Amino acid sequence: MNNLLTPATADLPWMGTSILEARVGTHIRSVLADLHPQSPAHERRRDIRYPYPYLIRLTPISENGTVLLDDSITVVGKSISARGIAFYHQSPLLFRRVILTLGDTPERGLSVVAELLWCRFVRQGWYDSGGRLLAVCDGAPG
Repeated sequence: MNNLLTPATADLPWMGTSILEARVGTHIRSVLADLHPQSPAHERRRDIRYPYPYLIRLTPISENGTVLLDDSITVVGKSISARGIAFYHQSPLLFRRVILTLGDTPERGLSVVAELLWCRFVRQGWYDSGGRLLAVCDGAPG
């Protein structure tokens, strides 16, 4: 059986796993508090946001309305509401309008046109972006 005690605590026979588990719990709560700070008492959003931790296909739309299939990328969903969406991606996005394809198959999927309104750099090389959902597409691009 592996000894889960760190070298610093392995020589302390009175320090049991319950103390170590409490320390882990304290650190995890600290990380979660950083990731999910308390929201302000007044919420300015009109719609309830729901977690959406799924892959999304993002297909850019050029300024002249051309759908740029060859520039499609996969992004990671963050949250979704009736009128908006937020997601994570690994490089800056060059387009303001995009088609977002949600769902894992064309039969169960949904494609929507979105206008990206914000982007911010977050930790470890990722970006967090979001915007307004404008219209439902008749089918998945491509």
